[in-house]
Amino acid sequence: MGSLNSSLKLAKMLKANGHQVSYVGLADSEEYVLKNGVEFKKIYEKWFPKGFGAKQALLPVTASSENDVLRAGVSREQAFLEAILNEDTEFPRVIETLRPDLILHIHADPLMVVLALQSYALGINAAYLRDMLGRSKHSEIPPIWTGIIPSESIYSRLCIQLAWHKNSVLRTYSTLYSRFLASVDFNGMIKKLAKKSGYPWALVDKEGLPPYILKLPEVVLCPKEFDFPHSDKPGRYYTEASIDIERNEVSFAWDALDETRPLVYCALGTLAWLPTEHYRAFYQAVIDAACSCPGFQWILAVGDFIYPQDFTNIPSNAIIVHRAPQLQMLKRSRMMITHGGTNTIKECIYFGVPMVVFPLGYDHPGNAARVIYHGLGVKGDFLKVTKEQVRALVDTINLDSGYVRRVQLMQSKFQEAENAQLSLKMIEALLQKRSLS
Repeated sequence: MGSLNSSLKLAKMLKANGHQVSYVGLADSEEYVLKNGVEFKKIYEKWFPKGFGAKQALLPVTASSENDVLRAGVSREQAFLEAILNEDTEFPRVIETLRPDLILHIHADPLMVVLALQSYALGINAAYLRDMLGRSKHSEIPPIWTGIIPSESIYSRLCIQLAWHKNSVLRTYSTLYSRFLASVDFNGMIKKLAKKSGYPWALVDKEGLPPYILKLPEVVLCPKEFDFPHSDKPGRYYTEASIDIERNEVSFAWDALDETRPLVYCALGTLAWLPTEHYRAFYQAVIDAACSCPGFQWILAVGDFIYPQDFTNIPSNAIIVHRAPQLQMLKRSRMMITHGGTNTIKECIYFGVPMVVFPLGYDHPGNAARVIYHGLGVKGDFLKVTKEQVRALVDTINLDSGYVRRVQLMQSKFQEAENAQLSLKMIEALLQKRSLS
């Protein structure tokens, strides 16, 4: 959902500038995209039927073990890749019907390489649209799945290089484990697809997040100022945060808010990363902290797999909902307790809201490291959280005006980039390059 949200503003800007825009993707995204006024074409519904995304998002809390989660994903992906290798041409057929001048691959999943390779085989101009700051092996920047904060010291450079080496080892282990557990060689299957598409396997970058990246221009939907300082990578273009402030959001009973109290907003995204009991313990710690902080209004958006009746001692200054209209919440918030997803962090900065970050996985540790580096918030430990820790972190931000001041400085850079519509200009430059060629 985060990647989809970050692309919608760009889609609307392109439409407003006279371009025809179509999304091509899975059935789960169709209703949301259409509701935002953009055309949508479904693909691969046989493999990814409507409701698939919600089921996948809940696997960590519904499966009996991590191996069951892995087996479920391996079985589906194996069948899908085998179909692609055996002449399933659904995506190429849709693309040939649309006849696009440019394909933007929203790069948030390892299987996106399937579409990127098929686009290459069709000879169509393409680029990556990235809402994450993750990048390939680079001596200046640590892997985004680590919480390393770089410095100019030799020790820091050694730590970063060691982290990249560790990543290579773990990726090799993961590949071998998948082959052992389910007798599937994903690396080999994608290598076959690259050969079939005529794309040199040596040019496929296997070290990034997600892995399997082709050499395409990368349009990054985030101002460079939020990243760690580093030298530019050819073909990588930082733009604006691309926050669609007019997007459709869920409803909320605003009359229930006590607007005389500063608001602490807590939400951990739409994906489940850990078993349910960890989330219950976390939210209970936040609720207990709310009990000891009656001067604040607390809103907890706990997702679809947790229920208000799961908790005890809910104070009158705390409201628990499944989902909340995040942009509207942030307009009113003193601070946000977040998992550290890229789009949530971008939205916090855009609205000038300091953060208490509890990283869960994927790119969250690296995002949290950037929040700390720039002085935009503080970090906690999700698995060891207590009401005392939550209270201390909230107090740290509330009692130090420097956090608000630094977020507001970053906010001004984000809003300046937003007004400049850099992504629109970049995409139109790619289209112009194509027309000239």
